[in-house]
Amino acid sequence: MGGSNAPNPGVVEVSPEDKQRALEDLLFQSLGDGKCREFVSGYFSPDVRIDMPRGPASDRDVIAWLCGLIGQAQHPERPTENRLITQEFFKALLPYAAKHRERIDAVAAHWEIKLPEPEPEDDPAGHALRRWLAWRIEALNELPGLLDPRGTARTLSTLYVQLLNQPVDGPDEAIPRALPLSKLLDRNPSGRFTVQGDPGSGKSTQLQHMARQRARQALAALEAGAEPKPSSLPILLPLPSLIRQGLSPLDAAAQRFRQAGQISGLWGDPEAAALTEALRARVETGQVCFLLDGLDEVAPQRVPEALKRARDWSAAYPRCALVLTSRRFGYQRPSDLFSELELRPLGEQEQRKLLTRIIRDDARVEEVMQLDGAPESLRRMMGNPFVLSLLGVIARDPEAELPNRRLALYRMAIPRFIRGVMRDPNHTAARLLDEHGDPPDAEKVQAAFSEMAFELLQVDSGPWTTHQISDALRKSKPGRWLLGFAASPEELPPLIAADTGLICPEDSSGPRGRTDTWRFLHRSFMECLAAQALHHRGLPEVKRFTRRISGRRHLLEPSTWWGPLRDQTGRWAEVFVMLAGLRPDGVEPMDFIRQLRGLHEGLFVVALAEVEDLPVDALAAELGGGQGFDLALIRELIGRVNDREALARLFLSVARRSPDSAELLQLLGAALVATGVEEKWLDELRLIAGGGYALGIPAGFWVPIEPGTFQMGSPDDDEMARDNEKPQHPVQISQGFELMRTPVTQALYAVVVGENPSDDLGDLRRPVDSAGWSDAQAFCTQLGRLSGRRVRLPTEAEWEYAARAGEPARFWWGDDPSEAAAHTWFEGNSDGRTHPVGAEGHTNHWGLSDMSGNVWEWVSDWWQDSYKVGILANSFVQTGSLLPMVKDPQGPKDGVYRVLRGGSFLSAPWYLRSAYRSWSSPGLRYWSNGFRCALGPGPQR
Repeated sequence: MGGSNAPNPGVVEVSPEDKQRALEDLLFQSLGDGKCREFVSGYFSPDVRIDMPRGPASDRDVIAWLCGLIGQAQHPERPTENRLITQEFFKALLPYAAKHRERIDAVAAHWEIKLPEPEPEDDPAGHALRRWLAWRIEALNELPGLLDPRGTARTLSTLYVQLLNQPVDGPDEAIPRALPLSKLLDRNPSGRFTVQGDPGSGKSTQLQHMARQRARQALAALEAGAEPKPSSLPILLPLPSLIRQGLSPLDAAAQRFRQAGQISGLWGDPEAAALTEALRARVETGQVCFLLDGLDEVAPQRVPEALKRARDWSAAYPRCALVLTSRRFGYQRPSDLFSELELRPLGEQEQRKLLTRIIRDDARVEEVMQLDGAPESLRRMMGNPFVLSLLGVIARDPEAELPNRRLALYRMAIPRFIRGVMRDPNHTAARLLDEHGDPPDAEKVQAAFSEMAFELLQVDSGPWTTHQISDALRKSKPGRWLLGFAASPEELPPLIAADTGLICPEDSSGPRGRTDTWRFLHRSFMECLAAQALHHRGLPEVKRFTRRISGRRHLLEPSTWWGPLRDQTGRWAEVFVMLAGLRPDGVEPMDFIRQLRGLHEGLFVVALAEVEDLPVDALAAELGGGQGFDLALIRELIGRVNDREALARLFLSVARRSPDSAELLQLLGAALVATGVEEKWLDELRLIAGGGYALGIPAGFWVPIEPGTFQMGSPDDDEMARDNEKPQHPVQISQGFELMRTPVTQALYAVVVGENPSDDLGDLRRPVDSAGWSDAQAFCTQLGRLSGRRVRLPTEAEWEYAARAGEPARFWWGDDPSEAAAHTWFEGNSDGRTHPVGAEGHTNHWGLSDMSGNVWEWVSDWWQDSYKVGILANSFVQTGSLLPMVKDPQGPKDGVYRVLRGGSFLSAPWYLRSAYRSWSSPGLRYWSNGFRCALGPGPQR
């Protein structure tokens, strides 16, 4: 603590009361312009719970409370949980109170603190760089008002839970496991990355937290007289603003610093120019990292320009890291130089940690984690940080009923933004309304916001100028009512931002108090509000509006002009999803869906996502007995409809209407597998299709494989064995997992990925062929998204363990290769082509079919020439054998080739042995190569 420092020479003894009073006066002069609460919020560690004065407490009250905490921290007999370090407190005050430096030094001396000397005048660039970093550290720690409606000092640093990134198409040799973005930049300080994620997945928050973390480290290095590490000076900016203004990231960073100085009066144009000089010099040494947020929010007509400029910046800053973020649907890769990452959903442990920090009531946290009656879709969405934060905010009210659907969640959260601040008389809008003699009316305010969102969305997808916001409000009665409470139309957007948090400056980490461009705190709020505005208009107006926008292609098209059917609905897609959940008054769900299908196929598909009690028979009849279903539409329904059982019933209803359509039945069967529905739905579909393997999807699609041990490889006395199968050694598979009963079929691959790469076409029950290892990884990733489960390739050890099915012989049926024709498709009986999976007699003792022949199967491991290195490198338990037992081997950490197992329709019996190993380049798409997937935890690097 500061009190443990030796007293400074010449310091006059000052009573505790006088020390506190002097500090109060200094703080009030420095922070009395409303900054005291935001200043205080940065000085507590994330695990500290504090009770700042609430409600009508004045700035002076907050300052007095803060000084009391400092006094407690100083007193040796009165320890405080707040752990406020006085030395750091005074140092952090310096940027706020630069004009009072002499007085700060004097007051600090009362507390026995010696502060660093003022910056030397001969280093203006270094001085500006330190100022800039201190300003960024403070600005980047702020949270939306809903998470901190009463100034309880919950900052980004107190609430943030670690977000992990993984390659879009599965494991990558450079990224062996999911990692924080900061670690990826540490590994590759000049890397180029794109980070994709769903709405609310934490893309912007991850950048904000990482930028603050790196700014703190860089400032500490500079203050210690050292240079920052590579890629540690963060320039975080909204990409749409850069494109619209035509600025480079360096120029934009200096411009925002200049604006912040003009507002605060703490620095001016010379320091902004010096900052530009300092940053340019450090770009040359690779110390800067560029973090550009929101590729999907760039205006559609300017997307090609944004991609080109990203490539230009990549070339201009070769030694610096460059990161772009985007929603999935608005994404296009700028160039092959960029590694594509996606944010991984929060795991259960991270979910509980975030909820605990928001709610601070363990019993209520557990209630949220259980969410009785919630559909599986909402449970999956709890991995989304934004959705989970809203749940936590609602759950802070012990009397609130927790929502069990996404739409209900947004509809409960939005009024809390409005009412939460309007109850607080410290907020400007509440005081302004009271002065006019009209108390705040949250419902009227929400109606005004709904109309505003609806009008703004017709103009553009954002951001919007102050003038556009005021103009949107004038077009409705609730909006004009709200405008009447502001002194001028230009005053209202800042008041809405300050007093509800529903909108915020386009660059939320930029200078406060000067902005003319605004965005919604979260796009989902805007979409929910716009849906409510349409809902209040009723079905006739909904139909008129839909016809109108259907004729204006730029309103329906997304930020890019490619991608699946879902993307063709553009900015209105989620609005109609939510509108379907709201249902216009007096309208039956089927009537509304029928109207949408007649107006726009894309809007019809996305509207199904939020419909409860899906009217499956009526919908199947509407679709013409299955004739309306094609491959693209099936894939859309899989990805969009939240209720998996309703989707299964819909598919079965369609199948009953077209029982003779083999191709349709195969596609529907594959679609059901992709959804991860219960086996009973597949059983019913098999009955409709005539039983057997007509669907290409045998009963019990996922086969459970129990943990166990086996001898991997071939013994030395086997004349058919090759050196790369040796030495034979004991292996332990310590965790149970599930394995697909058959290789992935062409039907399943087409439904999940959207194309069929196979060379041998004609029957969708055949295994997919001509698939590279990278294709297999991409399939696993996509099937995992659709089913909500962890889908992966099996390891080489898992594959051989399952292929043997407890049989130590060469083949799962024994040692005799002459019996191959009865158990597999190989060169002797295949007629040079693949065959439908699951043929009679081709299933091993554990119920797995086609483990030998038909197609080679990719596994996850890199190739190694023998097992010797793996035996020594892997963790093991000692046994009585000469070789140690290897536990869950995963193969080498890197390599050139990936392993293939099992042989194919072109193979001689020699290649069909359980121990036989082959290899190929991961990108090679050979016509005899396929794969099957595993399900479950599996080993992690």
